[in-house]
Amino acid sequence: MGVVSRHELKNALMAQEGKSLYTEKIGHILVESGLISYETMERALLSQKTSDGKLVGQILVEMGVIEQQEVMYAQAVQKGMLPRESAV
Repeated sequence: MGVVSRHELKNALMAQEGKSLYTEKIGHILVESGLISYETMERALLSQKTSDGKLVGQILVEMGVIEQQEVMYAQAVQKGMLPRESAV
């Protein structure tokens, strides 16, 4: 029998209750971390509406405002794999 981490336990309990494991949006993480401005996030969200299903992280990379590595950071924070740090 193995040991379950706190993160794994939290995810299992949330899944059992039918809740989303990733409640915080990538854009919010990027803004709160200082990687993009709120205005940039709004532009990306407007662009997403006509993007044929592109994810906001992909749109931000295509806009040239962040790198793929920063999207991966936000995804790791979203999944609870990394603590949030300010880039500023």
